[in-house]
Amino acid sequence: MKPIRSSQQGRQVEAAEQIASATTIGLPLLPSLFIARQSERKASFNWSNSWIPPIILLLSDFLAWPALFLLFSQIRSSFVGTPGQIEWQILLVPPVISIVVLHVVGGYDRRTKMLALAYSVEHLVALAIALVLAAVALYGFVAFYESVKPSRLIFFLNFLPYFAHTLATRRWLSAVLYNHHSYHHFLLVADYKTAASFCQQYRKRQMPQELKICIFGPQVPVPPVSSERDTCFLGSLKEALASLDEQCDGVIIGISPSELDPHLVQLLANLHFQQIPVYTLESFHEILWRQVPADRIEGWWAFARESLLARNSVYDQIKRLFDVFAALIALPFLLPLWLLVGLLVRLDSPGPAIFRQVRIGRDG
Repeated sequence: MKPIRSSQQGRQVEAAEQIASATTIGLPLLPSLFIARQSERKASFNWSNSWIPPIILLLSDFLAWPALFLLFSQIRSSFVGTPGQIEWQILLVPPVISIVVLHVVGGYDRRTKMLALAYSVEHLVALAIALVLAAVALYGFVAFYESVKPSRLIFFLNFLPYFAHTLATRRWLSAVLYNHHSYHHFLLVADYKTAASFCQQYRKRQMPQELKICIFGPQVPVPPVSSERDTCFLGSLKEALASLDEQCDGVIIGISPSELDPHLVQLLANLHFQQIPVYTLESFHEILWRQVPADRIEGWWAFARESLLARNSVYDQIKRLFDVFAALIALPFLLPLWLLVGLLVRLDSPGPAIFRQVRIGRDG
């Protein structure tokens, strides 16, 4: 009598058997196998879809402002007798400006660590800038050309619960995503030395996903990591391929692409287009951790990004003028806030609040 397995265990065992049999025939059969396996993942509707979190945040931010403004207007009408003039501009302009500013600080990027204190400060600064820009737009341009007279008291007070709501929504969503990804994993394919170095960085980042490792090249007697719960060492490539189910958040290639078999490269391309991202070690650092490892940078790296470092266009000059102009306008309003931010930095970390560093870059 065969033991009863769960559906997920059954799929994994079946995939492992298929891979084992396909390996005896050749790698060209593997792409079609994984295309069939990933059809269920591609059609699924869950937190793994990259567009769901930003859509939720966009709708929440856009609808929260008019809802709060109408609520405060109703409360005011209960005490004063008139809610003030309510036009579509007062209900649409502030949330649109807030959405644009929050987008700049990564407020709609699921990779942003929104549970950290640093993001809370950035969020506060972003909405303070949005408050200034919305006030200028409503009381400067819109109210000047049209007979729109929104209540200034309600306008400024509305940003307080709006800030609390938008930040609380992001913290809740970050907690949900962290819990969701804690049941998922990344697969690292690398040599022994690269895997050992990457594991240390991975733990420091406190990634929610489990890290599974497949050593590429000569096998070693012991895995390059300790036996901690968050790391799984895979002894063969067949085990690594068998682990690529709907709970795999990506494959990290820590070796040169020229070392891979062409059929394996084709398999990775199919996986990438079937909703399992494939990263090089550099792209994983840059996309998920927003940095490029210095030991992986070669001399041609600066020129591989469309020569942006050597660009000197009219766009750059106009952007510089706009930056100076915006800074001169916002500085009087934001100076008290910067003092508060500087105080929070001093309380949160050692050293001066203003950090300076000599770097190599454009124009020396």
